[in-house]
Amino acid sequence: MNSAIEFHDSDICAVRLSGSELRLVFNPAYVHRSVGRPGIDPGQGYLQPVEMVFSDAQSSEHGGECIGTISSGFVATELVEYAIIIPLPIALSGQVSAEITFNSGAVMRVTGSGLSCVPTGDARFVEAYEG
Repeated sequence: MNSAIEFHDSDICAVRLSGSELRLVFNPAYVHRSVGRPGIDPGQGYLQPVEMVFSDAQSSEHGGECIGTISSGFVATELVEYAIIIPLPIALSGQVSAEITFNSGAVMRVTGSGLSCVPTGDARFVEAYEG
């Protein structure tokens, strides 16, 4: 089964900086699961805690506090861009950038030398997704 986070309808409850590592704590993330392409092909939607960790991170926040429900976002490397839907789990190395826009209008921008994103707890079924 393939899984992916949908930025829209996910919540970031904490942003933690430890040394050069920036950790975004999603609680919950909206996670699509499908035997095909999550978020495109039929599958299921779940709520699940997830952590996204940027290595050697630099970040900026504009328009207010970057906590709460996300309206849109993307993660990009030199080779690929994931808009709105991010594979889960994922590990990217090399230059990575991200932009996350919150329902409040606040925007967080992050750059780093790597990114990992993994579930940190159990998933709770929410709905079937027809594609």
